[in-house]
Amino acid sequence: MTDVQQRAAAKAFSEYWADKGYEKGESQPFWLSLLRDVYGVEHPEQYITFEDQVHLDHTSFIDGRIPETRVLIEQKGLDKDLKKPIKQSDGTLLTPFQQAKRYITELPVSQHPRWVVTCNFAEFLIYDMEHPGLEPEVLLLTDAVYSFPFISAKQTEQLVQKLQKQLSIHQRKRYRYLTIARQDRKTNNRQVFWNIEQLDEAIEQKKKVKLSYLHYGLDKKQHETKSYTLSPYEMVYMNEHYYLICVPDHASNTRLYRIDRMKDIQILDEPRSEAVARQEAQNAVYAYVGAPERIVMYCDRCDTF
Repeated sequence: MTDVQQRAAAKAFSEYWADKGYEKGESQPFWLSLLRDVYGVEHPEQYITFEDQVHLDHTSFIDGRIPETRVLIEQKGLDKDLKKPIKQSDGTLLTPFQQAKRYITELPVSQHPRWVVTCNFAEFLIYDMEHPGLEPEVLLLTDAVYSFPFISAKQTEQLVQKLQKQLSIHQRKRYRYLTIARQDRKTNNRQVFWNIEQLDEAIEQKKKVKLSYLHYGLDKKQHETKSYTLSPYEMVYMNEHYYLICVPDHASNTRLYRIDRMKDIQILDEPRSEAVARQEAQNAVYAYVGAPERIVMYCDRCDTF
């Protein structure tokens, strides 16, 4: 079958099944027709099995399996949303994919599928069981990348594109309207990832680093203002930013410096100072370190806060 013939067959298939979708009576003809007429599989009944028993607390039946290609099919009627939970015979609420995963746990390991296909006659969702939770993970990571202010706007878009390459074309459509809520919260320093690599290497080697430190100007852009030599110890994420716990040469106490404000980091041959108050840094409030103090406030009038 040529590409042109297959496209024509797919169109004819979709037109024929456009108004059909009875789960109990039409699922098997639907899949046999798909394999035979669209994919050109001769004698598809020799490759696909239907209604294989699986024993949970009760006997259930797997809608379809293609053992040779390690495919398990969970078929639903035309009126069912493949993303929403459906009440099962035992009273539990499961999405079609969750239902398929429950079946898999009761199959011998040698029969576990690589692919799970959920279908409602109008839509197919395909899951790679090597990455069964991939889409929620991608959504979580996408949200995190968009929200982190220490990642520049351009790098944010690049990272999101890399994350979404793990998804199918249809899954990517669900993310096409996501965007950065506040561009002004994103750093314009594109060296952040390189900074983290350099600092990680310096900490591993227990070496000092020299770097340029940036401050925001009235134009809301970062400008180089100072150069520091530091003894680095740890990197910590707090208050929506990455900080370096360090002791600068010009001071004897622990400091925290924002990594997204660093530029042109050089690892020096000089060993770092080994005197650092890690606990003091971990108890820092908005990057300000120091001994905690108890403060008593007296007010002329007491209002409810």
